[in-house]
Amino acid sequence: MLACAPAPDDLPCRDAFTRAEDGHCYPDESIEGPSSLAEIYELMAPCTGLRPGDRLDLESGCAGDFCEGDLYDIAALVLGEPTECFASGGDAYCTWPTGLGGRWDDDDGDGFPDVGSRNQRVKVADPWVYGSTTGLGIWMPPSCFVDALGHPDDLTLVEAEDGVYVERINFDAVGLIAYDLADLDGRAGPDGLIEQLYLYGAP
Repeated sequence: MLACAPAPDDLPCRDAFTRAEDGHCYPDESIEGPSSLAEIYELMAPCTGLRPGDRLDLESGCAGDFCEGDLYDIAALVLGEPTECFASGGDAYCTWPTGLGGRWDDDDGDGFPDVGSRNQRVKVADPWVYGSTTGLGIWMPPSCFVDALGHPDDLTLVEAEDGVYVERINFDAVGLIAYDLADLDGRAGPDGLIEQLYLYGAP
C-alpha cells in the first residue's frame, strides 16, 4: 500500500495555499497578526517541555554570558574559539560548539568580525537547551511561546504532508524570533517543535 501512496509534491495544497518551488504549500497571502490566539492554537501542539532556568534572558538578548551587543573579543573570551566564522552580505557569522552563534559587521569581507563591531543577535540552537525564567527554550512547541509572551507580532505558516505548522514566530516586545525548520534528526521541514531562537534584545 505504501508504494501506491502519492509523493508529497503530488498532493494538492489546502484551500488558500499554493505550492512553492521548495515543494511546501504556503498561504496565498502572508499571514501577519492573526485575529485571535484561538486561530494560532489550532495550528500548534499543546505546550510541553518547559525548562525554567536563568540561562536564557530574552529581554536582554543573552544566552548564558553571551549577549546581543557584545564585542567579538568578549564573545571569544566567554565562549572560547568559534567552530567557524564566515562572511555573508557584509556580515561575519560565527558559531560555537555549544550551539550559540553571533553576527557582526564584516565590511572587508574577510569572514571575521570587524574590530569594534557589536553582535547583532544571539542564535540559540542544539545542543544549548537551557531555559528562561518562564521555561522557554528550544525543542518545545510554539504554543509555549504564545503562553508566555502573548500574541505574536507576525508568523509564517507552512503546510507539510501531515498538516499546517508555524515555521517562524516573532515577538517584537522581547526581540525574539523562533523557527521550526527541521525535525529532531535534522531533516528539513517543520515538525511542531522550535529548534532555533534568535535573540535581539528588547527594543
